[in-house]
Amino acid sequence: MTLQKRKDERYSPNIMCSHEPLPMQSLMMQESSAEMYEMQHEIRPSRGSRQVHIHPLVTFNVADHYTRVCRQHSTSLAAPKTTYVIGALFGTQKGLEVSILDSFELKYEVSEHREVHIDKDFLAGRLNQFSQVFPNYELLGWYSVGPNDLEMDISIHKTMMEFNESPLFLVMDPSIQSENAKRKLPVYLYESELHVLHGAPKTLFVQIAFKIETSETEGIAIDHISKVAPTSDSNKSSVHPHLGNIRDAIMMLSRQIQVLVQYLDDIQSNDAIVDYGLLHQISTICNQLPTLGSDFFEFASIKDHIDAKCITYLAALTKGAQLINTVTERFSSISSRDTNGC
Repeated sequence: MTLQKRKDERYSPNIMCSHEPLPMQSLMMQESSAEMYEMQHEIRPSRGSRQVHIHPLVTFNVADHYTRVCRQHSTSLAAPKTTYVIGALFGTQKGLEVSILDSFELKYEVSEHREVHIDKDFLAGRLNQFSQVFPNYELLGWYSVGPNDLEMDISIHKTMMEFNESPLFLVMDPSIQSENAKRKLPVYLYESELHVLHGAPKTLFVQIAFKIETSETEGIAIDHISKVAPTSDSNKSSVHPHLGNIRDAIMMLSRQIQVLVQYLDDIQSNDAIVDYGLLHQISTICNQLPTLGSDFFEFASIKDHIDAKCITYLAALTKGAQLINTVTERFSSISSRDTNGC
């Protein structure tokens, strides 16, 4: 299926690519024109079955870059037609395993012919700095946020091919405002492939699947950010978002438990087929939860309550004894001074 495309339209599909393989989107890169593209709805792996992993630091850097530029120019974050930012992707590649670990901004200028001229000296200098700190890292591709002009993307991609013969192209869509964006990242990843179409060689942007990979330290940092993120309402406490997350988790657990209860009711009424493996799993879940109405639980709860009170009383007694000792020492010191004075 071949469709006409205007330059001011986004060529990325209106879906989020985060964890699952998505339909392959092929975007035709032509030497003379970038107004035509071909969209093929089929699931295809990356060329050579490359496994691409993106770390959260990269998405944070890209989003922060776009946010800062918007704030500097006093533009709306949801106005992608007025702000355009690009940067480089950095990481490691071991065989077919590709890990995008970091990113940095690029300096560039746009000509009258919509060609982007990247500051190659700046890029080479940053690559040299990265190689000194991270010897195993290499340039893997580039990213863009904002109005996706295919002609501009082609010129940037050609420049990046001077540093990497097969660069990856990451696109972040800041205009998505739907509820689906809260569950999946508005991020798309492409690679270029050479195909022969209608007897002529064409280079295509092919959308590929990727996975979000989080290390232990990154997980701790993200969890901390989510808990201390500022709220729009000044009357709300900083712990309000954290409590909201706990509430949502409890509500989700309650809904899942209701599904299991309904399944058990259907078995008793012969409306569902008995699955002994599933029943065993349900029994395991039930054994993990304490029985709130049992005598043992009540005894253990009272014992913990008494132990907590005893610890509190002991702490109060210790503090009181320390204060008495301090008063006694001061009284002795004052008394000795008065005696010596006489």
